[in-house]
Amino acid sequence: MDSYKQLEFDKIKRILANQCHSLTAKRFALSLLPLKKITEIRQRQIVVSEIQEIIKRRHDYDFHNIYDIKPLFYHYEHLTYSYPEFHKIYKVVTTSAEIIGDHTNNKNSFSDTPEYQKIIEQLVLLPEISKKFARTFADDGEVLDTASPALQEIRGRQSRLRQSILGLLQKKIQEKQLENVIQDKIITLRDDRYVIPLKEGSIGSMPGIIHGYSGSRATIFVEPNEAIGMNNEIHQLRQEEKEEIFRILKDFTEMIQEYRDDLLNNYSILGDLDFYFAIARLGNSFKGNTPLVSEKTVIKLENARHPLLLYTMQDEDKVIPFDLELGQDYDILVLSGPNTGGKTVTLKTIGLLTMMALSGLPIPADKESEIGQFSHILADIGDQQSLEDSLSTFSAHLGHIREMLEIGDDKTMILIDEIGAATDPEQGAALAQSIMESLIGKGVTGVVTTHYTPLKLFAMNSERCQNAAMQFDPDKHIPTYRFKIGLPGNSFALEIAEKLGLQEEVLNRAKDLTGKQNVELTDLLTRISSEKKELAQSKFQYDLRLNLLNQKINEYDSKLFQMESDKKNIRQETVKEAREFLANLQRELESEIAKIRQKDNQERKKETQQVIKKVASLNRDLVTEERDLLVEKLSPVTEPQVGETVWIRELEGTGVIVAVEKNGVKVDFNGILLVTDTHNLFYLSKVKKEEGKKKGVNIHTTGQVKTELKVLGLTFDDALPLIEGFLDEGYAAGLNKLRIVHGKGTGALRNKIRSYLQGVPRIKEHYSPAPEAGGDGVTVVVFS
Repeated sequence: MDSYKQLEFDKIKRILANQCHSLTAKRFALSLLPLKKITEIRQRQIVVSEIQEIIKRRHDYDFHNIYDIKPLFYHYEHLTYSYPEFHKIYKVVTTSAEIIGDHTNNKNSFSDTPEYQKIIEQLVLLPEISKKFARTFADDGEVLDTASPALQEIRGRQSRLRQSILGLLQKKIQEKQLENVIQDKIITLRDDRYVIPLKEGSIGSMPGIIHGYSGSRATIFVEPNEAIGMNNEIHQLRQEEKEEIFRILKDFTEMIQEYRDDLLNNYSILGDLDFYFAIARLGNSFKGNTPLVSEKTVIKLENARHPLLLYTMQDEDKVIPFDLELGQDYDILVLSGPNTGGKTVTLKTIGLLTMMALSGLPIPADKESEIGQFSHILADIGDQQSLEDSLSTFSAHLGHIREMLEIGDDKTMILIDEIGAATDPEQGAALAQSIMESLIGKGVTGVVTTHYTPLKLFAMNSERCQNAAMQFDPDKHIPTYRFKIGLPGNSFALEIAEKLGLQEEVLNRAKDLTGKQNVELTDLLTRISSEKKELAQSKFQYDLRLNLLNQKINEYDSKLFQMESDKKNIRQETVKEAREFLANLQRELESEIAKIRQKDNQERKKETQQVIKKVASLNRDLVTEERDLLVEKLSPVTEPQVGETVWIRELEGTGVIVAVEKNGVKVDFNGILLVTDTHNLFYLSKVKKEEGKKKGVNIHTTGQVKTELKVLGLTFDDALPLIEGFLDEGYAAGLNKLRIVHGKGTGALRNKIRSYLQGVPRIKEHYSPAPEAGGDGVTVVVFS
């Protein structure tokens, strides 16, 4: 079975090959297969992800002139290379130098790409070759005079001799006696020798060597005797020039042979880089990310899209993403739903993204996605009818299933489209269930699509299976191309037929034939889906409130601990200072008393002793209080009453009793309901206001009025009615300040709330409190 073709992995390889510049990299792309070792996969992923970032920073390279130079070293047949062969080697050298230079001159751009840097550091600079090439060849491949001093000297002699012979012949054609025998007063070349064209029958007029006739034989080309010697010398110089050029090229060839290892190393690295840059360009074209490749046989896709659809449409908004998990709570997903609803595309996407990830390619999914390392990826998708082999669709389908059952194991991914289809529905469903049971027994991981109701029920009752439904818009009668885990889907065949305009009488008859059972099943699925949605919303709200409550409890526990600690430290210091003051005062008084005793004044002596006793008694009381340091003695609540405002010792604030239960008293503390024991509650009338002020507690006796509103996770439109009611209640209750907790996030909700507050006349100002009080995640409102 050609799973790669069925999943269209071959198309990905062709697109990747088109991104490659060199033939070497194109061959790599067209032969691409999933890698066997997870270390190799991860290494390629790291390099490619780094290059993706490099390309985004506008660092890309041209590898079009990188040709295979291996034959120049391993199949060496001639003494020298030709110019095209020198040029291939030269491009390897200069492209390597360009990349090394870019890396050296822009180190900051590559500081966060360590694996890419390791590759670049393996390239070798070969300036001797590039300089030699530049001295030797012109752009058209001609050997330059600068190739060697000898060549320059030979060509200089040639030039001087050429000028001499041209001067001689020019005088010759100007002679008067030859005026009637010269065909054209021009000097031309014949057999690399300079000659003069004469008219037919004028051979005797100019002694010399005949070098041929024109096509019409009206012109004779004659080399005058005076020019023969110089022409011979030029011919000799040309021979010397050829020999010198051969020597130059031979020396250059031998020089290149000495750098063979470095050149082949650079060529290999450039081929790899071309391949890696092509992968990175392809990944960036569909905003691909590098998923985690795991040794476990799991699939976790987040916001996954089909790469070929992205490549074709060039618009990610037109390709609907999906999330999927396999291999954790269940191994096989049974996907059902309407025709043209996206089941097959989803199936192909799962298999194709798995192949791409295991080949080290980025995939169009969030980077939190995870792909397990599967040893086999087996697919049976679409119409597999084979006319050449005389196989029906069903026969081809069973052939693939047989192969899956033969080689499938716990390292195998299977993808089956319309399992058990193309035959009698009853027998097909039974066969499909039997196949499923066998595959589950082998521990395979995968996805199958079906329209069979018995298979949906089997998945519902199987521990390692899970249903999923492609969604269908019942109002518009069109598929949404999204799927939901947990419920089987309806085929919606009648709805689609109605949408496509099938005659009404045919539709009505089909509905009668469908029977009550299928209608009831459809209604049941619809109701379950609706109830599940409501349950999910309730659970989300519950989890949100629970998290907020736990967060608030932790905050108050921390504040309570710190406040208790601060209170004890302050009171210890205060009592210590007071005791020291009284001790000093006692010593001063005793000194005064000693002086009084000397005066023998009995009445004053008696008064002084009474003062001393009083001061000593006060000092003893302070010592006792310092040692005890108990919380201010308050009047505890003995008979809690609903609606009563009480002081909560744990939270150092006020709350309202909303219920008295067996396990405690339920109190509303600024919108948070908590259950506590009565020993933590005190009558509000006994709380000292000075103590509240010292602790920074704003004590209100306004019943249910809240001083803080949380709108975390809400949109501005949903939060606005809550904010308006909150401000109205706070203002009516005479409160000075209120807190709106909206969280930090992107800042969008905060900005919209503050823009609204600026337009409220009764608000004097609003601001962010200190970081420890919530910072930018909170807005404090002050009324005017």
